[in-house]
Amino acid sequence: MASFAIGIESVSPRAPSFTTLRVAEPELTTANSLSASSTALPTPSYRLPGDLRPEHYTLDMKTFLDGENSRFEGRVLIKVNCERDTSRVVLHSTDLLLNTDKVRVGDKEITGHEFDTQNEFYIIKLKEALKSGSKYVIEIPFEGNLTTSLKGYYRSSYQDKATGDTKWVATTQFQAIDARRAFPCFDEPEMKAVFQVHMIRRKGFTSISNMPLAKSVQLEDDWFRDEYVESVRMSTYLVAFVVSDFAHLESNPGNTTFRVWARQDAIEQARYSLEIGPKILDFYEEYFNVPYPLPKMDMIALPDFAGEGMENWGLVTYRESAVLYEESTSDINAKEWVTVVVAHELAHQWFGNLVTMKWWDDIWLNEGFASYVQGLGTNHVQPAWNHPDSMAVRALQSIFSKDSLKSSHPVSNNIQHPSEIWQLFDDISYFKGYLILRMLNYLLGEQTFRRGVGRYLKTHKYGNAAQDALWATFEEQLRVDSARDSSRKEAPREATVKEIMDSWTLQTGYPVIHVKRNYEEGSAELWQNRFVTDWLGRSSDDRESLWWVPISYTDPSNALLDISTKPRFWMNTSNATLTGLPKKDQWLLLNVNATALYRINYDAENWDLLATALRTEKNHGGIPTLNRVQIIDDAFNLARAGLLEYSLALNLLRYLRHEREYLPWKAAFANLEYLSRMTKRGGGFGPFRKFVRTLLTPVYNALDEPFKPTVAGDTLPQIKHRAQVLDWSCSYGVSDCEEKAVDLFKNWQKQTEDPDVVNPIPIELRSVVYCNAVESGGEPAWDFVWKRFLGSNVAAEKSKLLSALGCAREMWLLHRILDMSLNETTGIRKHDVTLVFNSVATSSRGFYIAREFLFSRIKDIHSYVSPEFSQVGSFVEGVSHLMSTKNDLEQIKQFVELNSEYLKGAKFAVKQALENVELNVQWHSRHYPTVLSLLTLSAHANEELPLPRA
Repeated sequence: MASFAIGIESVSPRAPSFTTLRVAEPELTTANSLSASSTALPTPSYRLPGDLRPEHYTLDMKTFLDGENSRFEGRVLIKVNCERDTSRVVLHSTDLLLNTDKVRVGDKEITGHEFDTQNEFYIIKLKEALKSGSKYVIEIPFEGNLTTSLKGYYRSSYQDKATGDTKWVATTQFQAIDARRAFPCFDEPEMKAVFQVHMIRRKGFTSISNMPLAKSVQLEDDWFRDEYVESVRMSTYLVAFVVSDFAHLESNPGNTTFRVWARQDAIEQARYSLEIGPKILDFYEEYFNVPYPLPKMDMIALPDFAGEGMENWGLVTYRESAVLYEESTSDINAKEWVTVVVAHELAHQWFGNLVTMKWWDDIWLNEGFASYVQGLGTNHVQPAWNHPDSMAVRALQSIFSKDSLKSSHPVSNNIQHPSEIWQLFDDISYFKGYLILRMLNYLLGEQTFRRGVGRYLKTHKYGNAAQDALWATFEEQLRVDSARDSSRKEAPREATVKEIMDSWTLQTGYPVIHVKRNYEEGSAELWQNRFVTDWLGRSSDDRESLWWVPISYTDPSNALLDISTKPRFWMNTSNATLTGLPKKDQWLLLNVNATALYRINYDAENWDLLATALRTEKNHGGIPTLNRVQIIDDAFNLARAGLLEYSLALNLLRYLRHEREYLPWKAAFANLEYLSRMTKRGGGFGPFRKFVRTLLTPVYNALDEPFKPTVAGDTLPQIKHRAQVLDWSCSYGVSDCEEKAVDLFKNWQKQTEDPDVVNPIPIELRSVVYCNAVESGGEPAWDFVWKRFLGSNVAAEKSKLLSALGCAREMWLLHRILDMSLNETTGIRKHDVTLVFNSVATSSRGFYIAREFLFSRIKDIHSYVSPEFSQVGSFVEGVSHLMSTKNDLEQIKQFVELNSEYLKGAKFAVKQALENVELNVQWHSRHYPTVLSLLTLSAHANEELPLPRA
């Protein structure tokens, strides 16, 4: 391949091949200005025709980092194999200037150049056809601007703390379809090739790329060319390179050199990532039984980055808060987040990089697997955190909510155009993908699942695979393991792994299993259908949808002895019968440890039995923690759908006075938050506030010195539980919570030491303290927090401070922070715009300001943020949560209709937001009077009295 790698060692910064790009104006063509293609493209028209397949790229990139004038120049040579005779070359290019006079396709005569703007195709027309079975080299000179768009090859900046100077960084973000913004290429995941990258940069800067540096050649005038080793076969979206003046820390634990890069001012914050990164990488090698194929791993913390992390092979890029951790400033949540994101991106080195989905409609194969495996990696380096259960609850709550919408979509989803790809990077791909893999692990068993994963990776390494290949691999592994171990006992099933899993990936939603017990006979009737929040508005498809559901269950006599998650049987019909169940006075519990993705609606008597068991102070009646979480979540969402009385759901929460675990309270707070939003803008908030105080007061009072710093021995769940209890207690006026929080903040303000250096507020409680202090402290507190935000050098701390600014009561302060968020010069990073907006939109007073801001400045928002990353959709989602009146619904519908051009990149998010507003309006009509009556009665009754049924 090296024979096709044409170098440019003799090229100076003013060499003719590059200056021609700048001065030969008639020959320069902006790809977007080329004539539209008149040649019919294959169906679907947005896919490459497949006539040519790339084998090898040689990419020369010269980077000019000069503030707003930053740009790059380059040349790409692509060795392709012709698979069908064709008289045209079709590849991708967008926002690049192409020197068409210098374009070459072997020795073929070029007759014209076209550009399909809709599909971002650059088309080279040839006089003579390329022949099947032959190889050709395509040469294209190009240049482009380094913008602040956070996509393609873009620029970022930071301020040197010592000198105050602005420093510049050039970096890449190519997923999903933005490699074409950096160099012309065959920009589809299945078009894998080998890449040889040459980076030309000025003295004083360093470059890094996917592979190790082979050599660095000095050119004239303080320019250097860094030549990198040829890569393994990979997709274009995984190519990466960075030019910066960053420092790095290095570790060489084994065969892989591991480095973490960051600003010199922040490099010491990289030590934790450097500690856990090699351990996670080694663990994955052992778990998958597949070695990491590259000789090095670089991870880099970037000042501006659209996502949290990007899994570029051998060069993972991160937002600073996702990879840097400062022990004296960052809290345990920040440490957990760094661990989780690093574990996620390193998992991608196998799932996504070594084996890649064929097309973006199966992006869940990448993201769902990485989300599942990240839990294994996190648990390996931090076993005391109980991350698997925490992750399961987070995913279940998200999917139970979002996948109950009629506007949801299947895990494996057809894409009508590449512009829709980023919309699939949502909770369905990440969390539902994770949950069905978690479910499959429980069904197959850990050993079979693990061996199946290794078999899949080895079979398809350096290639692409669709989900059917994964199911076939698991089916084969199950057959092999069953033959090897005749003692294995599997629940009878009449379907293959593919048939079972297709029911979860190819249809939208998830089931609710209805349970009606016959207490005299010790049996129960079960039936299933799709759960949708708009239960009365179900379609015939919703009613008839069926899943292969693994049914596990337990009861009081077995709860402490046998909590097996193995299914007792498979349910793939509309109804089934359970026999041999306990009779009167004993509860029945389905879906042990919430291992499968379905809700359960018991008959009223069984709900009462479960509620009574939960109130048992010792061990909550033997009901496992994850099932306590699901009972709470199911009860409130079944009530919301009209399938359960709200009195029963509210009555369930009485047991929380004795609950001291983090996860059940997390589930309760998530559901109470919905009631808070539905009552916040009306008279029902007073009774609701009293109800919350009743639940929280005994829990708050049980905390030993609520605002004390964390001490050795405090577990992560304990720390999180205390923080969430304090957050709600201060917000709802429980005891002296708010007073203590504000006093801590005032002590910080009054101290004589530098507040940017010395902060007496306990690290884990700063979010709670900052928000309460800004809310009650007016402009002086707001200005103090803003100064601390500007002065902080720790990304996680900056996020807390920035979020707290949205807690202000003063309308003009909220207007101020929103306006500042769309201005790059203020110090608010572009990737934090949605953080600012949502911090304002979530309060009852901030909602009106945020809504006005969105409605009046949607054009500015659209042009400022990256529509490709669905950020615009998150603005609509942010204001939709508090909308609950018919007038709200009409306003947001009108807004969406009038601004469709700005929202077309967020169709999924906008649809879901509109449906949520419709459901909020529906809730007010159907449930508000009942819930208000129950809350009012509860507020005036003795707190020990049960809430009456409606």
